[in-house]
Amino acid sequence: MNNQYSILAKYYDLLNNDVNYAEWAAFIDNMFKKYKTNDINLVLDLACGSGRMTAELVALGYDMIGVDISVDMLIEASKRVNTLLLNQDMRSFELYGTVDAVVCCLDSVNYLLTEAEVKKCFALVHNYLNPQGLFIFDVNTQYKFENIFAEHDYVLESDGVLCAWRNFYDRKTCICDFILDIFVKEKDSYKRYSEIQSERMYTDETLNTILGDCGFVILEKITEDIERWHYICKKR
Repeated sequence: MNNQYSILAKYYDLLNNDVNYAEWAAFIDNMFKKYKTNDINLVLDLACGSGRMTAELVALGYDMIGVDISVDMLIEASKRVNTLLLNQDMRSFELYGTVDAVVCCLDSVNYLLTEAEVKKCFALVHNYLNPQGLFIFDVNTQYKFENIFAEHDYVLESDGVLCAWRNFYDRKTCICDFILDIFVKEKDSYKRYSEIQSERMYTDETLNTILGDCGFVILEKITEDIERWHYICKKR
């Protein structure tokens, strides 16, 4: 897990420029206002990546902390936000105190490849949340793993960078391996970089069980998008 997003970090935002972070942050802000029992000021962006979501939430007035396992992604984030950024694993992170809310976006939970790892992560989130604090995260759905990822290949291209993306989904382990070949234009030729990433599919039943075991109540699950589920949870 810690080797992922090393090569890709520099080009991640360029290749994912279709993600509407402002709209997503507005959704999170609305969930905070809808379900807060106390004021929400300090928010942890867990697996913050390049800091795009962190920056949007800062713009909405929240004090942010970013945690990510990739040093390369945090270097990109530091160019975007002037806030505390910690190079830590979401399975074993440590904060200096508690926070009012935790967000974990862009299917970062799917990068945890065992139920035990998810449980470790969620238990730590619970530990560092203030009483009745909110935890908002999203996951890629079973439909997306079996129909969009599956054994399909994709190509992403933007401004001199091309990413050839091959998927290999194992229905027994529920793990999908992504083989990424990144081609970067340098003068009259392209330089090739390669990286392998993996995600695991979790059913709603499994996530409900782990959340309950870790002390969370699910306030709302938003499933309007067949490819992504959003969970809004509260510390019990």
